Amino acid sequence: MDDSTVSAVLARYGPIIRGLRWESLGSAGGFSGARIWRGDDAAISPLLALKSWPESMTAAALGRIHGWMHAAMHLGFVPRVLRNVAGSTATLAGGRVWDLCRWQPGEVVRNPSDVQLVNACSAIAALHRSWAPTTMLAPCPGVRNRLRLFEEYRCADSRGDALRSTTHPRLEEAVSRADELLARLLPSAEAALRLWNDVRLPLQPCVRDLRREHLLFTNSEVTGVIDFGAMAFDHVAVDLARFLGEALGDEVSGFSDGLAAYRDAGGKLAVPDEFVHLLSFTGLLGSLIRWIFHFSGQGHTAQFPDTVAMRFLQLLLRCEKMGPL
Repeated sequence: MDDSTVSAVLARYGPIIRGLRWESLGSAGGFSGARIWRGDDAAISPLLALKSWPESMTAAALGRIHGWMHAAMHLGFVPRVLRNVAGSTATLAGGRVWDLCRWQPGEVVRNPSDVQLVNACSAIAALHRSWAPTTMLAPCPGVRNRLRLFEEYRCADSRGDALRSTTHPRLEEAVSRADELLARLLPSAEAALRLWNDVRLPLQPCVRDLRREHLLFTNSEVTGVIDFGAMAFDHVAVDLARFLGEALGDEVSGFSDGLAAYRDAGGKLAVPDEFVHLLSFTGLLGSLIRWIFHFSGQGHTAQFPDTVAMRFLQLLLRCEKMGPL
């Protein structure tokens, strides 16, 4: 993204950005194609975050997400979205849609303490309560999306394409191992998911990408939840499965504490804990498949070869420790 486009976008926000120094953070560790800039004041304190969203994001979709964020903004850890001089929260420039938000303080915690885990699940419950008035009964999209992805993987040529096209030395063997692992684990995973395929559950707006990197802590308190770009209607268990699965790794016992904290904070799960475990397990398998599909096109591998190889190997090692359901 060239500097002139960034300057043109910032100019649409008027005096609110006056005097700020902007630093490019690149992709900030992500692979979606988004780009982020941090606006610091004279004391080098971060105040604002400018984001260029991936090409797949539309102004209409981002506006809907901003509406949900606004409904939860009273929580303090949800970024406030700023309006441009035209009164819109979404800005179009350079073939992309952009937004400008307040910078949320805090740090990513790789291995949350017991207190941090409880506070994170309580924060997730507060988010869900903010959106709970908008609910409906329907089959869980998280279940159906996983089943659709597993079916695509069995039928697609991307498996062979990925095996033939991964030129990174650490990926070639890893993709082959992943293919063998998926052949072993997918049958039981699909069978367990099908039991939930037609169950009508309460759906509401959910973040759907509550990765560890998207929750920020100051000491033990949650002071930031960032990146709401995947928001859509789903069951709240999808958010809990994603966060707890990443935060706890192989510590299965921590799921019960996290889900108890969620319920104690007023979160309405309305499903057994086993359903969250199922979504976490099958979500990991789905992540493996998405990476393999990416490798068949070589996009992410070519841009970030070593980072991608490390991320994929870490995911593969986690999956290899799991047995069939």
